Amino acid sequence: MEGERQTVKYKTKVNRDDKLPPAMNEHNWHHPLPLYQNSYIREAIESQFKATPIRVRLTRIAAGKFLTPHIDYDPTYAVRVIVPIQGTDGVINKLWRKNVEESYEMPATGQSYFLNTGLKHAVEHHGTEDRIALMFSLPNQQDIQDLEYLES
Repeated sequence: MEGERQTVKYKTKVNRDDKLPPAMNEHNWHHPLPLYQNSYIREAIESQFKATPIRVRLTRIAAGKFLTPHIDYDPTYAVRVIVPIQGTDGVINKLWRKNVEESYEMPATGQSYFLNTGLKHAVEHHGTEDRIALMFSLPNQQDIQDLEYLES
């Protein structure tokens, strides 16, 4: 099964750091650009997390676009954090936990969301305004050790 091979491939990414092309290894993205170094954004992020964020970026999903279902890597490699900034009306985030599809929203209310990118996930943007989000990864799990999964 193709999906199973992909899952195994990404779930073992943490064990393949030395074999990954350098640009694909998020752990190499820990040198902040000058624009970010003394910024309010850096201060705001780093004051709230124990781990030093890596691969900090703004992302945009244009209105009417979709991110197809995919798996990135599980939290043993890195922890993905998303902070929606604008354009979240009509955005449906999907996650497949144990092959059961779940749909949820991440409104732009100032909250940050942890996304388990080791599960299949996708985004459907049915809104009219581009979604902008601050997205970054944490290189370890120390910030999520005490989180609990709550049924919605």
